[in-house]
Amino acid sequence: YRVVHNSSNSYFVFPLFHLHQTTIISPFAIQRIALKMFLCTTLFLLHLSASFHGCLADSEVNASHSSLRAGSNVGRINRVLTGTTYSCPSVGAEPSLLSEGEIGGFFTIQIEKSSSAIPLCILFHATPRDSSIDINTISSTSKTDDFNIVPVARSYSGFSWERVAGPYAHDLEVTSCTTGPGACSLQIPNVLNDLDNSNNVESKFILMSFTHSLSSQEQVSRFYQQTTFGPTKQMIDSWNYNAPTLGSEMAKWVKSQMDETQTPSTL
Repeated sequence: YRVVHNSSNSYFVFPLFHLHQTTIISPFAIQRIALKMFLCTTLFLLHLSASFHGCLADSEVNASHSSLRAGSNVGRINRVLTGTTYSCPSVGAEPSLLSEGEIGGFFTIQIEKSSSAIPLCILFHATPRDSSIDINTISSTSKTDDFNIVPVARSYSGFSWERVAGPYAHDLEVTSCTTGPGACSLQIPNVLNDLDNSNNVESKFILMSFTHSLSSQEQVSRFYQQTTFGPTKQMIDSWNYNAPTLGSEMAKWVKSQMDETQTPSTL
């Protein structure tokens, strides 16, 4: 075998000869062939190992750079804002503007969880798209043409605050939460470099609350979407809506699907 090194720093192993059934080779020749194959394979694997470690090193550098750019806690000062616990506004009320904005590093704030009266609360980062727009004028009817609104975290149905998809998802930390109703501490990174703020205008964090409800038919449709290949109108209309609860009827349906007398197993 021969190892060939090309201009792109890659190694290729080529056979120098082929063995046929009629070829007679001495034991000494076989030993030399085995030694060459061992050496060539070793060189080839060493090259792959070096390339792998090189790629890993590059990835670590890129990850470190990205982490620093996103404002991780490496070499940063964490400003813990004590004395203020923010609450989500009522559903239908105007957004609550937090007094803190991103000025570098990262900071920790306390925010109350959602509740039965506030099914969903979302923390956003809002930035005016034009320097003539005042961030303090943002309202529930504001248009996205005027503000760049980025989700930061959410709390729903009384659960603890959690990350959401977006530029904050990687480095945001929920450091502590009370058991049951109460507040969570959110460690918010600085990701200004990832946000659209070319006008260098003032930005703010805002809290907004939302509600969402489904009719009984919609809940049954969603249940069938999750358990079958999809419902038909007949399936939705034939549901027993007079059952004590939808949940009990759904449990009954699942149990019936497990009854082999009604749904025989097939091979």
